[in-house]
Amino acid sequence: MFRRFAIRDLTRVFPRKDFERGRRYFEEGRVRHLHVAEQPGGVLAVRGEVEGASGRLYEQEVDLEWADDELDVFSSCSCPIGFDCKHVVAVCLMVRRHLGGGAAAEDPQALDARLRRWLERVAGAGTVPRDERLIYVLLPREERAAGIGLELRVVRPRKHGGFGKGRLVRLDRVLDAVERPEFVRGEDDEVVRLIGALCPEVWDLRPDFRGRLGYLALERMLATGRCTYQHAENEPLVWGEPRPLELAWRETEDGRLCLDVSAGAGIQVLATDPPLYL
Repeated sequence: MFRRFAIRDLTRVFPRKDFERGRRYFEEGRVRHLHVAEQPGGVLAVRGEVEGASGRLYEQEVDLEWADDELDVFSSCSCPIGFDCKHVVAVCLMVRRHLGGGAAAEDPQALDARLRRWLERVAGAGTVPRDERLIYVLLPREERAAGIGLELRVVRPRKHGGFGKGRLVRLDRVLDAVERPEFVRGEDDEVVRLIGALCPEVWDLRPDFRGRLGYLALERMLATGRCTYQHAENEPLVWGEPRPLELAWRETEDGRLCLDVSAGAGIQVLATDPPLYL
């Protein structure tokens, strides 16, 4: 059974202001739905819904796990913040109630108000920096001829290996940052520049992985060990065995000839130079 966590475990994870706002939401009864399921490897998978200030319901996906007696929280939220927000705090507090029930001596609500504020200051001072990484998630497109899409996510390593779902991050936040975000490593700098160069316009940040530049970008992504297909939680992509290409002319409905390039059933060939396949 998943071990119940203390308030101080949460205050180590969340900034003080976000924790206070989330605690208020929890006390106001804004958590409308909670589903908790223990997964293999000691992970507690949580799904919740929290009512925001405007009355809108936001959805949360939270994975909790213990790592060396410290609680790790991997979260995403449908609110504009996107992760580790006040809505996630409220859900975590509801999970804590679900695991143990009732108030414990460590619960700030059961303590004198002055002592509670002092404990929160001490706990907030102990917040540890996050070990966050940038994940490159390649996405299939409806039309295979259109190539592949790209999604950037910020994740943290899991205790038992791999990465969680993490949170979405916009490409322009990485490209236009005055200072390099903490989750961007040195090996990401060239990758990000190549991705930016593959975008057709400055206002259209959808990279087109074609030609020699597309090949270089994908090659550098794979070299980071943080490039996956479809989902951030999937195993990182690795180089496969060379495959022969099959070329065939196809007549379209309007009478034009189109060259189809294939490497076998169920395999997508990318228009890079040299060609790559997924």
